[in-house]
Amino acid sequence: MALSPMMTHYLETKKQYPDCILFYRLGDFYEMFFEDAKTASQVLELTLTGKDCGLEERAPMCGVPFHAVDSYISRLVKKGYKVAIAEQVEDPKLAKGLVKREVIRVVTPGTLLNSGDTEENKNNYLMCVVCMDGTYGISTVDVSTGDYYVTEVKSTRSLLDEIYRFAPSELVCNEAFTMAGIDTEELRERMNLIITQLENARFSDESCREILLSHFGLQSLAGLGIEEFRTGVIAAGAVLSYLYETQKNRLEHLTRIIPYTTGQFMMLDTSTRRNLELVETLREKQKRGTLLWVLDRTKTAMGGRLLRTFIEQPLIDIDAITARQNAVEEFNMNYISREEIAEYLAWAEPKVAAGAGEITLFSTLNLHIFQTYYGGLRPTADMSEWMYGDFDLVSQFITDGQDLKPWLEEQGGKFVENQQTLIGALWYRENEFAGAVIDGEEIGGRWGTYFMAPKNTLLKT
Repeated sequence: MALSPMMTHYLETKKQYPDCILFYRLGDFYEMFFEDAKTASQVLELTLTGKDCGLEERAPMCGVPFHAVDSYISRLVKKGYKVAIAEQVEDPKLAKGLVKREVIRVVTPGTLLNSGDTEENKNNYLMCVVCMDGTYGISTVDVSTGDYYVTEVKSTRSLLDEIYRFAPSELVCNEAFTMAGIDTEELRERMNLIITQLENARFSDESCREILLSHFGLQSLAGLGIEEFRTGVIAAGAVLSYLYETQKNRLEHLTRIIPYTTGQFMMLDTSTRRNLELVETLREKQKRGTLLWVLDRTKTAMGGRLLRTFIEQPLIDIDAITARQNAVEEFNMNYISREEIAEYLAWAEPKVAAGAGEITLFSTLNLHIFQTYYGGLRPTADMSEWMYGDFDLVSQFITDGQDLKPWLEEQGGKFVENQQTLIGALWYRENEFAGAVIDGEEIGGRWGTYFMAPKNTLLKT
């Protein structure tokens, strides 16, 4: 007996993603068949049924409603499974014959995006480790926030310290890493870490350099400041390639990569981190009762993640320590400004965190925080009169598909291009401070609202 056209396409798609559970969109449900259905029905506690597909026996089948799919995917991924989502990519009413379907995204532990899938105040990191010529290249990405780091270490102990410091949900590596004598089973069990070995072709020096240069729109890696990390560059390129493959988009919110050396921070080995109970207790593995729990009075998820980073990565440079202390003192000594900013942050958080790659609001309060951290700027005027309206105005322009540039220029605004990112600014009033900097670009010394988004979002091409 011949397979039905739908089942033929399903099996062809499944063949491309053999290590994933395939969620195949059929009407208002995502369906799973054969072994995927048996696995998913057990993990998700779904009823296993069958479907006539042209074979002698009915194909095992189970499904979940499309409007609740995120929670089901999250449960599978947290159990260590990968999920490929095959979506309808044309209107069923206009389709001739079988509706066209394509895999639009592969969800893995290190690429969960929805706020309900992960702890809001904790980064969800994907780490790539490359072992080559006695050096470990390490690149770590949080695809939901755009954080993207690269470094190199020489010893296995230093590598393990980095793994425990970032606590990634998923680690991808080359074959040499699995043969380097590292106890990967212990990592899996202790950290609930998914480790995947990628094919060797993904770790070629040339292809990794090319993908980084293409993504950031550069001619040389010198523009990224990572050229000295030869093995780190390979790790950064490989993890970006993996994200392209799984996310199926251009990842335009990854606008920069941050090189660092382990010497910038105090080295805390694994046992020290556990015994000090910095971010989780020794026995219950909970936040309550830790140093983070005592200190955390942050108002937003972004602030919570930043505080967690500060605790896990203690500074050792005296100038950096002094700058951070000055920033704390600035807020501690200015009660009214502190309370106003806390109120603004509570308002802005849902809009700013709407999703990876969405328009991001840099209001005056964000600029104030940025400059306070590096230079001791304090606000001189009430910001509440105009702040609440600007984000909605710009959002409406984008929603309506209008070109933002002419309107922005009429308001006295300015655009600053930075590789793949474009910054729009609405100026309002002068103040005595100059030299404001966002994302490495000097944009002047006026108060206003700053918008940053991919170029194709703000400008029609």
